[in-house]
Amino acid sequence: MLTNTSNDIISEIKWSDIQNNIVEQLFKGPNGLVTQAVTAAASKALGEYGGAAASAVLQNVGMAFNLKNRSKTDPIRIVFQTTVADGEGYIDLDTGDATYGKVWRGSINATIKKPSEFSAYAMYVNGNTIQYGDSAFKYWFLEFGVSNIRVPLGPVPLDLTAAAGRVFQHMNQNGKGAPYVPDRNVNFGAGVKASFIDKSGGGILNLTVDLNLTILDKGFKMAMYGDVLAANQVIKTPSVEVAGKEMSATISKSLIIGEGSMIFSSIDKTFYTNAKVTTNTAPLLCAGGEFIAYITPDDWSISVGTRQEPFQAKLLCRDFVKMGGWFELNKSYLDLGLFQHVDIDIRSPWIGPRVCKVQAWSVFRYDFGLQTLVFWKPFKIKEAAVWLDVLAAVGADWKTPLKSGSITFAGINFGGNLIYVSEPEAVLSGKMYGNVTVLGLKIGVEMEAKKKFS
Repeated sequence: MLTNTSNDIISEIKWSDIQNNIVEQLFKGPNGLVTQAVTAAASKALGEYGGAAASAVLQNVGMAFNLKNRSKTDPIRIVFQTTVADGEGYIDLDTGDATYGKVWRGSINATIKKPSEFSAYAMYVNGNTIQYGDSAFKYWFLEFGVSNIRVPLGPVPLDLTAAAGRVFQHMNQNGKGAPYVPDRNVNFGAGVKASFIDKSGGGILNLTVDLNLTILDKGFKMAMYGDVLAANQVIKTPSVEVAGKEMSATISKSLIIGEGSMIFSSIDKTFYTNAKVTTNTAPLLCAGGEFIAYITPDDWSISVGTRQEPFQAKLLCRDFVKMGGWFELNKSYLDLGLFQHVDIDIRSPWIGPRVCKVQAWSVFRYDFGLQTLVFWKPFKIKEAAVWLDVLAAVGADWKTPLKSGSITFAGINFGGNLIYVSEPEAVLSGKMYGNVTVLGLKIGVEMEAKKKFS
């Protein structure tokens, strides 16, 4: 009887009224509890646009969910459409995530239409998990941002187009673009992200900077990431104008693309930075390379390209004309290399009757390079080499139903190399060669030399 009475009471509860009352108290109007708190925080962190975004979104929330018979793991969808703002989001509970443990997640994306149109978003993560076999710990993450804005930066010839701020506890990001995951070693963290364009609307420069600071038990870690697009081809998209300037545009092509990072840790006193730049002037020229530097109490290194990934430039964005190299200098050694390569092969169409077809050709090849690897302590040239090879020739290929072949009408090939290695024994070796070909007849000379050093 008691059970039946309880069920009757629950069934008579007007859950929709309770829901509406909760939303009214928390969000509706400028006096809503959540509205006041978040608006004040957003205004301090992100200025006028941040405060306007928070206030407009939170005052016009309509939640598309039913409190009755709601499973704990069912996502709760949030949708709102008003004259001031449109948007949607979700709230979700996951009780068994392999990385996050038991976690609440929520996010919302909105378009603020008045007084000036721009976009805003917010996301929140809160949970607890077990890590490294230790006891459970709690963590949380909050981020709020605005985009599609245009804020002049005074004397600096740039406009701010997007900004975001984040704070978190016991969470960390393992590299650029990686998600934030629980990490009990991080006591607290904060970060900001901002995007900028030049006054012309992004045709000259488009820059994004992301700065993150994490506080650990024995020190702190600071990481800054950046992306640059320069000399851009911009396609303007329909948007609201602010002070006579278009608010949004799409970059269809960039002649220069760059990305980089700077990371410093006070715990082990390490500094690392890298910058990778590529040009996109296809089909005329493609070039690129990476700069890397790191400093620790016991070691340091600076490099521009490596043997495995040298910096290089390619004419017409193809391998037939290219040049490049690498430079790596550190506490232990110098590794240096340069190379040039040309490979031009021009051929005519096949001509002649079926019984015998002929294709004329002209070839020019050029290869030059040098490289060395020198150790400081003790001083030793581990290896050094220089080489040159040049070939120029004209001729023809022929084929019949039964046989095919090739003949060189005239050609010249010359070159040589000089190679030194110190391990397992010091040896200097060299080679020189040259030959001439006339109507398939080759005449040439070749010389080799080798000397061992005790």
